[in-house]
Amino acid sequence: MSAHIYEGPGGRIIGAIARLVPWSERADWSDEWCAELAHAHERRLLRGDAAWRVALSMRLRCVSALSDALWLRGRNGGTSMLIADLKSAWRAMRRRPGFAASIVVTLSLGIGGTTAMFSIIDPLMLRPLPYPEVARLVEVHTIHPGGAAYEGVDVEVWKTVRTGLLPRVFDRFEAGAPLWPKITGTFEPVEARAHAFTPGALPLLGARPKLGRLFVESDTAVGAPLVAVLSETFWRRVFFGDPAALGRTLTLDGKAFTVIGVLPASFKYPDGTVALWIPLPVERPLWRVNGFEAIARVREGVTRESAQLEVDALTRRMGEGAAVPFYWNLSVKLIENRFGKGVPDLLGLLAGAVACVLLIACVNAANLLLVHSTGRQTELAVRRSLGATSARLFRQLVTETLVLAVAGGVLGVFLAYAGVRAIIHLLPASMIEYTHSTIGVDGRVLAFTAVVSLLTGVVFGAGPALRAARHTRLVSSDRTLTASAAVRRLGGMLVVIELALSMMLLVGAGLLGRSFVGLLAVDPGYQPQGLAVLRINHTTSRDDTVRAELFYGALKERLLASPGITGVTVSDGLPPRPSGFRSRLTLEVESGEKRLLGDLRLPDVVVDHDYFAVLGIPIIAGRSFEREDTRSSPLSAIIDPEFAALLWPAGSPIGRRFRIAVDEPWLTVVGVAGDVKMMGPDDRAAPYALYLAASQQTPWRYRWVAVRTREDVGALQVDIRNVVRSLDPDQPILDLGPAEALFGESLQKQRFLLILMVVFTMVAVILAAIGVYGVVAYMVAQRTREIGLRIALGATPLSMVAAVLGSGLTLAVTGGLIGLAAALALSRFLSSLLFGIQPTDVPTLALVGGILGLVAGAATLVPAIRAGRTSPLETLRGG
Repeated sequence: MSAHIYEGPGGRIIGAIARLVPWSERADWSDEWCAELAHAHERRLLRGDAAWRVALSMRLRCVSALSDALWLRGRNGGTSMLIADLKSAWRAMRRRPGFAASIVVTLSLGIGGTTAMFSIIDPLMLRPLPYPEVARLVEVHTIHPGGAAYEGVDVEVWKTVRTGLLPRVFDRFEAGAPLWPKITGTFEPVEARAHAFTPGALPLLGARPKLGRLFVESDTAVGAPLVAVLSETFWRRVFFGDPAALGRTLTLDGKAFTVIGVLPASFKYPDGTVALWIPLPVERPLWRVNGFEAIARVREGVTRESAQLEVDALTRRMGEGAAVPFYWNLSVKLIENRFGKGVPDLLGLLAGAVACVLLIACVNAANLLLVHSTGRQTELAVRRSLGATSARLFRQLVTETLVLAVAGGVLGVFLAYAGVRAIIHLLPASMIEYTHSTIGVDGRVLAFTAVVSLLTGVVFGAGPALRAARHTRLVSSDRTLTASAAVRRLGGMLVVIELALSMMLLVGAGLLGRSFVGLLAVDPGYQPQGLAVLRINHTTSRDDTVRAELFYGALKERLLASPGITGVTVSDGLPPRPSGFRSRLTLEVESGEKRLLGDLRLPDVVVDHDYFAVLGIPIIAGRSFEREDTRSSPLSAIIDPEFAALLWPAGSPIGRRFRIAVDEPWLTVVGVAGDVKMMGPDDRAAPYALYLAASQQTPWRYRWVAVRTREDVGALQVDIRNVVRSLDPDQPILDLGPAEALFGESLQKQRFLLILMVVFTMVAVILAAIGVYGVVAYMVAQRTREIGLRIALGATPLSMVAAVLGSGLTLAVTGGLIGLAAALALSRFLSSLLFGIQPTDVPTLALVGGILGLVAGAATLVPAIRAGRTSPLETLRGG
């Protein structure tokens, strides 16, 4: 305001009042004046009261002078102004509790979902591994010439690399080996995962004992007592967290180990399934190992790339001096989370889905604010007349939206806490194993939520606030209608964005749902109904098979003698858990032709002669294995039709020979078995199967026992456990249960992805429906006079309902088409997670399009019916 306003006696009175009113109370004072003048303006100005226009002008001139005087006193009170803005925002929420609650709930859904998903993704993928100097820690792996990686290196290669590159490239070079011993000496015999380490490996990884000590070099000396360090989880499970466990003895595969320490639950290497660690004497390992896991720390200033060059040079020298060509290369990799295939894609898809939900929530909130700001035009115009600048109004409105966003974030934290607990129960166990941090809502997650809440407040509040701050005039009703039309157009655009994002999520959820239904309908190739399975680790070494054969023979005999059991077979693998894989192989048939297996894996299973009969797998050509297939006879093999077609595209495979590598023996095909999904319903990574006769092979230490019964499988489990205990009281029993449950475990990741996608999509569609309803209802409210006039001129109520429904469906069609185009453009990110359908599956796209149309139609129906019931007489009287 200019200074001449304060001249004269009136100006001195205003100045005196300004000095008496504290600056911190100016907002209260202004709000009272704004509310009074706004209501008066609505009552009189819009009705054309000319006298009120003159009185209003004089009152605004006086109030403007007082407002400007107060502004001159408080222009340097930034903190006070912020407090005043917050107070004003709080009062605004109290005056409009319904509107504030709708904004807070809408934002809490988006922020809560985002926070919950971040709570899962952060410990799994984003947090650095909790090892000291993790940027310098590497693992050395063996690489086949075809490109397949194997975790570990040959023992002699490990020794050569350690000698040749330590300390020039590495300042530490340690070894490890995974073990799965049978542990007795506890309340119940168990099998637990153990890890043997050279003494320097645990300190290299930053391990610090919770109790006791770590092992040292003297623990690997000849004749030294055998010692073990337990994980906290195993310590609590077996010894119930008793500190007196130190000094107790555990028996691992018949060897007595003394407990010398306990590591905290925060230490996990290579993952959270390791129960105990034992020393690894390099020259005399207690268990037979084919190779070592090499863990190293590069010297300071040495990069992973330069370390790789040094290792390559060393392996070339090793190959040149070897009597037999050296076919392997070594890869130096930074230590990282060891996820299974497809997990990063799965989590990335969920992160994208929850981001869409958050964006929809922001757009919905922006739409609500935009519509609401139209109703506040008079109030904002009065504030402007009182001396508030556009910047001041903008700041006040943004402060209000930030308060709403923070409130939504607080509520979202509680929703996220409940959501994380539910998600943890859905997470596949294979994913939880790899996290080195606790999954939950912690300080890092709360900081993320705070940032998201503030950004959300700015994103959805800045646009409506800027528009409201710049368009603040005391206007006539005609201009108000013009402004409302502009708001309707902008609100319609925002709803189209919501619907497009919802369509993208609907397409994703629909395709995943169709894919999952297809997986459930897949024929596994055998009969899991009425089949009980269990896994047993009986041998103490690979060469100790005599006792194992006697044990399994007695087990089969005892089980077959039980009533209701019709068949028992033993193998080293069952669907969906074959015993092993061969990958990147060049298969050679007897004629000299070769077939490249490429990136696919070949599962091979060693089975008894009755395996196919007990599991219900048909032999479609040739014969099954027989007792006459002994080690003195040619090695027999049974393959599936896909593998037969790969080896011999034409002609029968029966009697033909092949081998899977140049150093492998020839195998004679004696039969072709039905197609079995060896890796579960989705076996694209392993579409082939190779069966070998147990009577001709040395099976792996683990054996699967399959029991066919006419009785209830659940009741049979007790009898099976009793039979095993009677034969060997110290024998752990693993994975005992129905075969159907075992086969269903292979769908855990797909089930987890589908459930979360459906939940996120439902939230998105509900928010979009609210957005459609809000825009259409506002449109009907602003056009009430027009609708009443149309009906008075002869339009039927039904035509008005159809017109309003048409406007809502137009928004739905526009948003649906945009969302469909975007979904098809991003379909390549989804294709690897689908089974049996393409991202362009027309029935699915048509179905989700119809769902979106029905939702939009339902959201439009209530405002449409209200428009059809408009009374022309009352409307014209009100005008």
